[in-house]
Amino acid sequence: MQTVIGLDVGTTGTKAAVCDPQGRVLGKAYCEYDLHFTGDGGVEQNAADWIGAVRTAVREAVAASGATPDSIAAISLSTQGGSVWARGEHGEALTPVMTWMDGRAHAEADDLRMLAGERLYRASGWQVGAGFDAAKLLWLRRNRPEVFEKAVGFDTTLETVNRYLTGKSVTDPTNAAIRILYNIRERRYDPEILSLLGLDAGRLPEVVPTGTVIGSCGAGVGTPGQCACLQRGTRPVLCVARRRRDPGRRCSGCNRNRLGGVGNNGSADLFRKPHFAGNPSGRGTLRSNGIVGLCGVGTEMVQKSRRKRLRNAGCRGRDAP
Repeated sequence: MQTVIGLDVGTTGTKAAVCDPQGRVLGKAYCEYDLHFTGDGGVEQNAADWIGAVRTAVREAVAASGATPDSIAAISLSTQGGSVWARGEHGEALTPVMTWMDGRAHAEADDLRMLAGERLYRASGWQVGAGFDAAKLLWLRRNRPEVFEKAVGFDTTLETVNRYLTGKSVTDPTNAAIRILYNIRERRYDPEILSLLGLDAGRLPEVVPTGTVIGSCGAGVGTPGQCACLQRGTRPVLCVARRRRDPGRRCSGCNRNRLGGVGNNGSADLFRKPHFAGNPSGRGTLRSNGIVGLCGVGTEMVQKSRRKRLRNAGCRGRDAP
């Protein structure tokens, strides 16, 4: 029997779930990590803690499920957004993670808002704030210019785990837009925004559509078994995060942004019927139907339930599917 692993790398811990083709959870595990509060409003984490938690949670979930490594058809991710760290030439951390709760970049957020607030919103679908990467990267450039110049990459949670598993620094449009660096209409990093920050797109992860198979676990940094958090074999890794309809558009009748608004828990939604699609290698990959749900596994959304939840949150009319 084929199974899939869903990973939710959140703000305070990582959840892993092993599921069968009918969506039944066969085994699950949770591994917590710390937040570090600085005296100047910073809220930090260590990127290495995410990787350690992924390894632990996956191993424990697989052990609890009784599944064998060879039965794992795919691994899919859902992660916290907007928590960034500077990566050095050899993959080393030049800074701790500045999480989405970090408040040190208030002045930079104010400056960006004054200079190009409406432009940034129209491009990304997000209002500028101190916790978003545009402001935090400007803070880093001003306050730690030597680190800003030395960094070869500025990674968030999704691409950090993707890179660990597959060796590829890859993200999806939703997570790129949360950073207020990506133009959701032009489907590319916005050159005007990058120019404001003194940043080039080559220091940012590749953006691919939600649900893209980005590689195999054996291709990552380190040994194949180590990267897979399992003992042998390889399995596809899906770049899956919080998929939304019409990013940046507001629901009629409510004051919530589609991209970061109703139903965007970062952790779970309804969990129904993951679908497997065969590939030439004979190993299945996961096809994502509808909104990504529990632990990032592709789901088929039950429209009636979703409509009820949206209406309870204040959405009405044609934008509440």
